[in-house]
Amino acid sequence: MSSASMYIDHFVNDMLDYSILSKGGEKLEKSISKFDVRKSISEILEIQEDKIEMKNIDVQRKFNGFSEMFNICTDKRRFQQIFLNILSNAAKYTNRNGKILI
Repeated sequence: MSSASMYIDHFVNDMLDYSILSKGGEKLEKSISKFDVRKSISEILEIQEDKIEMKNIDVQRKFNGFSEMFNICTDKRRFQQIFLNILSNAAKYTNRNGKILI
């Protein structure tokens, strides 16, 4: 499954989660896993690539002090959902030819 279709699938699931929460219903399911944060961020950057390129925004990643892999244990889908929102807002509010530092 491509990154874009994977996130469309996640978006649909997020809408279902919102529906459950708004009705005061069931608890949300968590899916805790260990994953590399840098790889996860790269996947999100691919999704926002067109928007970033259209505004000619320079995206710099600085992971100073991290070893080759930087693994965390959390709900990857929720992590990516949050980062996608942050990156989307950064791209939206960064001026043309601007810079985003991660």
